[in-house]
Amino acid sequence: MALLDNKTQISPFAAPPKDDAWRASARDNLHGIATFYLRHGEPARALTLLLTALHLTRATKPLLLATALAFLQVGQHEQAIAALERAERDFGACRSLLILRARTVMKLNGMEAGQAVMREALALADDHAEQIAFGATPYDSPGRAA
Repeated sequence: MALLDNKTQISPFAAPPKDDAWRASARDNLHGIATFYLRHGEPARALTLLLTALHLTRATKPLLLATALAFLQVGQHEQAIAALERAERDFGACRSLLILRARTVMKLNGMEAGQAVMREALALADDHAEQIAFGATPYDSPGRAA
């Protein structure tokens, strides 16, 4: 048993504290593992982790975008749209959100409807900081030197 001070003992089997910092850290760790699963063709596993992360504490834009991508990859297009709407409501529109929406609309309503959303996405200014937050590097963009 570990001692916090001279009086308090902590069991190694005690549950971790449930404060906001712990929850945010757990959310970010689950998001990281889910991103790994998404990139390696396991969207169902990723979705399980992302939904758990969403229940821990308030959502972040990258977490909601990853959740929408996972829903899209498992074929739950209505859920993907709902996640994208929540991200837009909470954080505003951005290029990556609109591109994911265009992909989802293409699956639901056909190519022409998706192309309209894609044109809207391409009209937005390119934000490299947003791409990095979503998991890309600045070198993933076309025209950039590696």
